[in-house]
Amino acid sequence: MLPTSLPDSQTQFLLENGNVCIAFQHCENSAGIAARLADFLAPSFQIAGDHPHFDFSIGFEPYESFPETWKNVVLSDLLIRRSTADMFNLKAEVSVWDENVIVVHDASKRTAYRIDRHTRHITAYVSEESFVHLVELIRYTCLIIEESRGTILLHASAAMVNGEAVLVLGHKGAGKTTTLLRLLLNEAFDYLSGDKVLIDSTTGGLRIRAWPDYPHIGIGSLRTYPVFAAACGVDFFWEDGCEKPDNHKELIEPHVFRAALPGKPRRACGNVRAVLFPDIGNSRLEVRQLRPDEQSLEVLRDNVEFPFEFTPGRWHGLFDDIMRRERVLDDTLLHRLMEVPWYSVLGPVASPIRELSS
Repeated sequence: MLPTSLPDSQTQFLLENGNVCIAFQHCENSAGIAARLADFLAPSFQIAGDHPHFDFSIGFEPYESFPETWKNVVLSDLLIRRSTADMFNLKAEVSVWDENVIVVHDASKRTAYRIDRHTRHITAYVSEESFVHLVELIRYTCLIIEESRGTILLHASAAMVNGEAVLVLGHKGAGKTTTLLRLLLNEAFDYLSGDKVLIDSTTGGLRIRAWPDYPHIGIGSLRTYPVFAAACGVDFFWEDGCEKPDNHKELIEPHVFRAALPGKPRRACGNVRAVLFPDIGNSRLEVRQLRPDEQSLEVLRDNVEFPFEFTPGRWHGLFDDIMRRERVLDDTLLHRLMEVPWYSVLGPVASPIRELSS
């Protein structure tokens, strides 16, 4: 049974995204990081009112309360995530108490967990250095739950216009982020998601939901928008005065990124207006709607990601009983994306789809 209530002695609140619900509980000394996490997860996750149950719970305690005797009981090293961005390289030491309980400790980040797989409760011992640890734990665990409930994770950017989504797909280097910024800053679309979107089906039909991301944007994409870059706290020069190369990527604080956008960030929508395939490196300047025979289901399949393959979502074993073990893909939702217009966007087109906003 999943826990359905938390101790009255601690403050608690629930966060939900329309499919997954998380319970946060915190003491006075950990209220700050709980609030910061809730801000990061917004607007994808919002404060929930009465809820019949939650999927897992996290109790926050100060790192100083992590028992000294636990720090020396080490079974093995644990790689949580390897990333090109150093702050997202996460590793720890793990000890196993029994088949349900493990303790994980990262002394370098002053972060530790006691994880109870039976109750699906995590006690997190946190410091100011714990934020990225917690971000990865929460959002990738949620993806495991989403996948088990039929949600498709699509590697795509997304903006919204008139209540409908415009998806941006393409291979690495095609210009997804650059195109997304053009939609947001040139066309005044609303921000939905920067890297991944969740697709599922509700009683109302297709649903596209935002994924809480940590913007990691290339200097080349930002250089076109110096005012926006400055609002995000990005400098185009290193401290020694040398210019940063276009392929260098900057991590931007999510709340700063959202505040710099002209539109309002959104959490979900029901319809897709168009799918864009940019190629900003092309020497031609062309926006062309693809013919039906040029649209390919395989292209969509190639952009589907499978959360059970991501280490940050499964290292703790909280949802081993529902986690998928192989790639299973229901094409029904992808076929819905075949029914909307697809556009090829070649070259650095300043206003790639102005006609879609009319």
